[in-house]
Amino acid sequence: MTSYKLVIKCGNYAVLVDLHLMAQDSSEDNVWLSDQKREEICMLLKDTVDSRVKQYLRAHKRHGQGKQTESAKANPLFMQGKELFIK
Repeated sequence: MTSYKLVIKCGNYAVLVDLHLMAQDSSEDNVWLSDQKREEICMLLKDTVDSRVKQYLRAHKRHGQGKQTESAKANPLFMQGKELFIK
């Protein structure tokens, strides 16, 4: 399994992502993952995290600062790039 740490800056927030990648067949090595595919994964994650942070901030702005609100859980996302599909 290959592990990467990413820091994604979203406005005034920084999100630490600990990414673990492994092939479906656990006996395979991670040589299949090229630098280009890793970059694509990182960009997909950045876009997704950025949109979730913005969604969170909008929801809390609408409800006002005085109220304690619990944000609804977001549905899982499917990310699709040129050659990758992540679910």
